[in-house]
Amino acid sequence: MQFSRSIFLYVLLPVLCLVVARVLFGIDGLYGQDAYEYLRFTKELHAFWSGGVQPADFFWPVGYPFWGSLVAFVTSNEAIALQILSVAALIGSLIYLNEILKLHAANRTAIKFYLVACFLLSPLVLRLSWLCMSDMLCVFFIAAHLYHFMRYKAEGKPLDLFFVVVFAGSAVFTRYGAAVPLLFTSLLTVIYFFRKPGILRFAAGCAGVLLAVLPHFIFTSKGYFSFTDHPWLANWNAMNLFRSEFMTNDGEISYQLPNLLFYLLDLFHPRFFILLAPLVIYALVKKIRMWNAYLLVAACAYIIFLAGIPTQNSRFLLLASPYVVILLYPVFEHAWKAMPYRKYVATGLIIANLALVFFGSRTIYDRTRFEQEIVASLNSKYSGRNIYSFDIDQALTGRNYNGRVFSLYEKLYDDFRPGDLILFAPEKFAVQWKNKKPMQNWNRANADHELVVKETFDDGWKLYEIR
Repeated sequence: MQFSRSIFLYVLLPVLCLVVARVLFGIDGLYGQDAYEYLRFTKELHAFWSGGVQPADFFWPVGYPFWGSLVAFVTSNEAIALQILSVAALIGSLIYLNEILKLHAANRTAIKFYLVACFLLSPLVLRLSWLCMSDMLCVFFIAAHLYHFMRYKAEGKPLDLFFVVVFAGSAVFTRYGAAVPLLFTSLLTVIYFFRKPGILRFAAGCAGVLLAVLPHFIFTSKGYFSFTDHPWLANWNAMNLFRSEFMTNDGEISYQLPNLLFYLLDLFHPRFFILLAPLVIYALVKKIRMWNAYLLVAACAYIIFLAGIPTQNSRFLLLASPYVVILLYPVFEHAWKAMPYRKYVATGLIIANLALVFFGSRTIYDRTRFEQEIVASLNSKYSGRNIYSFDIDQALTGRNYNGRVFSLYEKLYDDFRPGDLILFAPEKFAVQWKNKKPMQNWNRANADHELVVKETFDDGWKLYEIR
């Protein structure tokens, strides 16, 4: 892998975007329940490396907090470490995708613009590179796996086989869903190995497996394969492709579209890949053959897998992005050669992407400000008080509320104490969480005590004092 001027661009632009997001808009990466769980476990791992006790089992894959806890030795702040890890993963993904496209194409200018306009500035990609979420790191591992797979397929070097296995395993133990698209290249790797076996290749493969699974086995004690009991996997059903209403651990959920249609429309939405629809149409009209059928099969299998899960979440699509980027590049290069006014088209695409990023990031900005304001208000007026809450409970802990926080989701309480506080939005959760612990706890507190409103916040949130 040779460094070029393009790689400096791939490093500087993501860093610049993160600085703008963090400094100008205050996006600190803590957005959503998963981010706070990753932060909590990263803190526990960092303390463990510093001589503390070994953390208890973690519900999610340990890959992202594992690497985040190591970066935290540089930053001394786990939240910043996770955000840096996400943007570093974007940089690494760009570099590996650049090298993959160079294996098949010679037009470096087209490659550079394609990756900047269609991957780096993809609203979904860029926003997730700012968040303390595992998705971007998993994309990096997938891109690295695909690059070394193509090298191993062509040259059969043991070192490439080692990296094929390491990056595949690392991707799976960063996000379990990555096992679906990686299954196909993993099977092909086994086939290529048996076609031309050898002691060095065998040793490289075994070493790769051991290194990739080591964090999982060190920090998992209740069952190494307990992740197979995850509710999404246990409740996966082909009929979910055509359903839009689900009863899950997160309550009763009703969506506007069936799962499969939702993910297909999201796949072609500009926030995922701004040129996907035009390039697919162009390929069909010009009858352009895309590279590598196994990449297409892997991407389709992953979409079907997502549609079988009883939930809808646009960010899950991110793991398909390396496959889409690689598959569509030959079409883009063909169109690039025939494209008039390239500079104007390039400028228009970049402006359109940045506009989508700006408007799409509004929810992240609003939620971040909302949580910061609530925690600041609570610390200034109610420091040291016990608070019962739901949905925002992890944010209170992650943003250092100075008091004990009890989750209305984790258990049913029958001992609400006068003087304690409840931070809740009953109208917001009344339907989805009907007959679930959050609403059951709320109803119990209402029945047994007088709840006095002390503060009112946006979006129906109120702070109650238990009397």
